[in-house]
Amino acid sequence: MRILILYDNVNSKAAEIANEILENVDSEFKRAFPVNKAHDACLLKYDFIILGGSVSKRSIPRELKQYVQRNMRTLKGKNIGIFITTYEKEKESKYLYKLYSKELVSSAYLTEFFYDENINTGFFSRPRTKTPNKGKINELNKSRIKSFIDKVNELSARRKK
Repeated sequence: MRILILYDNVNSKAAEIANEILENVDSEFKRAFPVNKAHDACLLKYDFIILGGSVSKRSIPRELKQYVQRNMRTLKGKNIGIFITTYEKEKESKYLYKLYSKELVSSAYLTEFFYDENINTGFFSRPRTKTPNKGKINELNKSRIKSFIDKVNELSARRKK
């Protein structure tokens, strides 16, 4: 199965998670890169597409949203997995639908939320934790990422049969 992972480059957490997924998914052909380097036509080459975005300062990544809107018809015809990183657990669904649309979310094979305790809540606010975890994926996310990867690998194994 050919897998493409596109992520926003607004926040490094989406990139970290995308790279973790890339390193651990079983596929004969897999690629990951920021959405601003993606061409619309490249979607046609892949069997499974993973889209990842970060909510930063209560806003969704504009480039990823525009890419999704521009390619909605193609994406709906593919197996897709989507994820977001956010620090506001109570607003996760709002951000998910705002970024990807209810239609795309409902057609997705996988949907996952990853939580970041270190994202600032505003321009002048301090990090939500006293000991920032920069460059590391927290333990909660590690188990969620593993589960996400396992589900992608299950789909890949089924498609090989």
